[in-house]
Amino acid sequence: MTWRAQLLHSQFIVSASSRRTRSPFSLSPLSFGHHPLGRGHHLSYLQQQAWLSSRTSDETLSRHSARQLEEIRPLRSAKRLGRRESDRIAQDSFDARLNDSGKKNHNNVNIDAFVRPRASEPNRKNIKIETFFTTRHRKNRYRGKQASSYSHPCYHESSSSFIASSPNNSSQNKHTPNADAVEFRNKLRNCITIGDTVQLAVDNLDALSPRDTEKVWKHMSTLLGKSQRNTHQHQHDTPMRHNEEIEHQLSSLFQHTLIGIETCHPSDLSFIAYALATVIKALPGSTHIDRCLNSLLLDISLWEMVQIRSISVMDSLGPKALVSLAWAFATVSKPLHLVTRQSLDVTPFFRGMELTLRERKGQFTSSHLSNIAWSCMTCRVANPLLFNAISTEFVTRRSQEDKGKTEMEDLDAMTLCQLANSFAKAGHYDKELFESISECSIPILSSFEARNFSNLAYAFALAKINPKCEDGATLFDEIENECMPKLHTASPQNMANLLWAYATLDYHCPDLFHAVTQEAMGRLKEFQPQHLSNVAWALSKYPPSSMEIFDAISREVVSRGLQSFTAQGLAILAHSFATVGHVHPQFWECIEKAATQKSSEFGGIECARISWSFATIGHRADDLFKAIAQVAIANIGSFNSQGLSNLAWAFSSMGYQSMPLFGAVAENFLKMSASQFKPQEMTPQEMTMLILAFSRLDASHPIIFQEVISRSIAQLDKYTVLDLFNMAISYAKAGHKNDQWMVAIADEVVHRSSSDCQHMHTGMLWAYATTRVSHRKLFHFLCDALLKNLNTLDGEEIASTAWSLASLNHTHHSLFHAMAESSDEAKVNNFNTQSLANMAWAYSTAREAKPLLFDLIANAAITRNDFSPQGISNLLWAFASAGHHNERLFSSMAIKAQQSIDKFNSQAIANLAWAYAVADTDAECLFGNDAFVNKCFQKMDDFDSEGLCQLHQWNIWQKVNSANVLPPTLEKRCRDEMNERSVQHKSWLQKDVMLQLKAMGLEPNEEVLTRSGYSIDAIIEMGDNKIGIEVDGPSHFIGHNPNGSTTLKRRLVTAMDNIPLVSVPFWEWNELQSQEEKHQYLKLKLKMNC
Repeated sequence: MTWRAQLLHSQFIVSASSRRTRSPFSLSPLSFGHHPLGRGHHLSYLQQQAWLSSRTSDETLSRHSARQLEEIRPLRSAKRLGRRESDRIAQDSFDARLNDSGKKNHNNVNIDAFVRPRASEPNRKNIKIETFFTTRHRKNRYRGKQASSYSHPCYHESSSSFIASSPNNSSQNKHTPNADAVEFRNKLRNCITIGDTVQLAVDNLDALSPRDTEKVWKHMSTLLGKSQRNTHQHQHDTPMRHNEEIEHQLSSLFQHTLIGIETCHPSDLSFIAYALATVIKALPGSTHIDRCLNSLLLDISLWEMVQIRSISVMDSLGPKALVSLAWAFATVSKPLHLVTRQSLDVTPFFRGMELTLRERKGQFTSSHLSNIAWSCMTCRVANPLLFNAISTEFVTRRSQEDKGKTEMEDLDAMTLCQLANSFAKAGHYDKELFESISECSIPILSSFEARNFSNLAYAFALAKINPKCEDGATLFDEIENECMPKLHTASPQNMANLLWAYATLDYHCPDLFHAVTQEAMGRLKEFQPQHLSNVAWALSKYPPSSMEIFDAISREVVSRGLQSFTAQGLAILAHSFATVGHVHPQFWECIEKAATQKSSEFGGIECARISWSFATIGHRADDLFKAIAQVAIANIGSFNSQGLSNLAWAFSSMGYQSMPLFGAVAENFLKMSASQFKPQEMTPQEMTMLILAFSRLDASHPIIFQEVISRSIAQLDKYTVLDLFNMAISYAKAGHKNDQWMVAIADEVVHRSSSDCQHMHTGMLWAYATTRVSHRKLFHFLCDALLKNLNTLDGEEIASTAWSLASLNHTHHSLFHAMAESSDEAKVNNFNTQSLANMAWAYSTAREAKPLLFDLIANAAITRNDFSPQGISNLLWAFASAGHHNERLFSSMAIKAQQSIDKFNSQAIANLAWAYAVADTDAECLFGNDAFVNKCFQKMDDFDSEGLCQLHQWNIWQKVNSANVLPPTLEKRCRDEMNERSVQHKSWLQKDVMLQLKAMGLEPNEEVLTRSGYSIDAIIEMGDNKIGIEVDGPSHFIGHNPNGSTTLKRRLVTAMDNIPLVSVPFWEWNELQSQEEKHQYLKLKLKMNC
């Protein structure tokens, strides 16, 4: 080494001792103090001063070094002071140094940029760049005058001067190599291994200029690039060399490079940084040399030094050099973070770029602007001012070109696509810029390659912008027309991104989707996992007419497995297939296995998507859902509102009632309601799905239902008809009764008056029938809508509608008649057993006389063996109540009831007994032994008042037939209850009849309680005979036929009490106008029975 190199090397050793280094190969050039800019700036200045003093005596050098150390000490101590004081000391120190350099003219070495934190911002990452220049320096720079001479310390060729910031004089920045340098470069070209290259560089280290150093690293990157294509050569490029020797040589070259970075000509800085970045980019990382280079080059201190030096000489660099530096930072940022787990903060550099761009914007081409934007985006630097400056400059140039003020710039596809992608990925959606890019792209789309179409579409989709042309077409229309002939040249990534872009923008182009699908079909083996997921997702938004592509993807997935899929890709793939309803058992088994293995990698989105997918297609996966539940509970705080609702819906749909999971979901939902979320931030669909999920649970969560009511009742206008339907259904299923809530939903449904969702009308009626909430306007609206669309309803929907109307006591004869007429034999035979029972019960309760319908129901029921105990009792009660006797039905049901009598509850037993008493059908198998009576006695305390009365009537029927009767204790309880209920209020019809009987001179004995337990409206004694008079109102009939209760009463009173009964039907009495007509009518009735 020369004495200059040894001096600089010793400075590095001293600086490196002030902090730890991350590798044995790295001697980081660090500062002695804490400069506001960061590490390394003062050392850079000290090295410059040391070199400048090389032409003077050692004593002069020592004075400069001592002076610099004195200058650094206050900066080191400034850390202990407040931020404002620190800034002041740094500023004063800098000003003093700048003034001294101007007075003493130490070769006019300039520290061009000084970066310090803003005093008002506590975050050191938010850095403001302030450039301080003397008036003379500023004039010299921007008037293009020649700056002070600057000789390179490591150059052996003659020093040359340069123009500080004149890109038009770039030739002056180039150094003419001497003969030794030419010879060195020729030898370098002949090196075919990394070892030979490093050996050559170390052998000539003393004479190695910064430009030659750059060429060494560039040559190494070329060899590394070749080694990736020929791994055998790279792994054996130094067979005779020991690793330690290579490490030592690389370390020496690296230290020399560090010196070059600190002292080189500004124009060479970008070349060195670019070369180092290309080496990092080319490193395969599979050999000892690769790891050694990684350790040396992926050192954050190195790139902080490059950044500091770049800022200090930024005004001396041309646009191309600045772009090269930006590219270098962008290239190393990701591998640097992967290796060191540290992020390189290049915010100061790009802040300087922004200022430089505003001052010298005319010197930057559009390609430069594109590259700067790409670099800033890749480094994840949030600098909206830089992006605004780039956008403004690009748009302004295009505007000036259109007006003819400037020459047209030759823009290519790469520049336009990269610019659009950079802004889109940075989240800087400047509509003016994207429209300008679109205007520039459309005329040259024919020159685009497939990847350019893909990149351009991807960027515009990410920005959610689709500019329109003058002819009304859009950019995506033009891309579709131009790219389809070139699809055969598209890579799998190009095809996947193209489909993703159109789907993301919700811009469906069937021809393009079909063409891409056909092209992809034969090349699926080339697709990476992410590509397959993106293609499936895009096609799921606009499903093709044929599922052939999904069949092909599923076969490919099953064939190759899902080990290489990320958790996110796996979730997207499953979600896409579930969306289109593609059920392929092997595919879903493969998804289940892979998802279970990767469940620990799931986040909230993956848990929600995977569970939703399996629930949507109905594929049970016990182990997977168990794993998802564990992960979700542990990370429940990371779920957003959509994730919570989807997760809960999926688990409830599949019947996985994980109480810990639902408890966690409920708790997190309430936390969102209390603090983070406002009501409008949880969408109506999310609210609906959450309530739908909780309505299916066995456990009750009333606080959730009440919270949803409080958040939604004032915003029901934002809910879709489907959401309103599901809300009503959910509250009915959960048994959460809230009349105000149900009325509000009803008002909203009536207000919209939408008849397009007739299949929901049945469910809506069911919800209101279940909650017992009356809303006549809603019921009329729903009935009218159902009547118009009755032919679209299936049998179960018809039965449900009839049951709901009967439960609500809402009379709509036209609808009942139409439903009965539409229920032909084929449709009734397709009813399930519950629908058969509900249909019969509804028509009986509504007192609709439809004997043909009852016969069809009876015929269908006789052939079924899957009736539940409740179904049997309800069906027989309906037939008995309607007065429709079908001996075959009652005989067949007696056998079914006898086989399952132990499963009947108290209400079912009472209905069953009463039905057979009304039908007066022999049921020896059911009542001929003590099993039924014993069952009644066991449940004696469970019968309600109605049930006890029904048992009393059955017991009287049994006595009349001399059959088994109830035990005395139960018999007495039933009789007492019957006597209490027999006392009834008189109707106006009954009062009128009694009044006319008295006017005729008869003395009716009213409300007579008989031995059978029945109360007779009136008894008249005519000689030795007693005649009972029953005034029968509408509730005693179905049509004009007596219902079951009336029939049974007449039969039992006549048989048990030996009192003949005379019936006065309401429709006959209502036709009588005068008193004379009424008297004549009664005389005829009584005479007929005398």
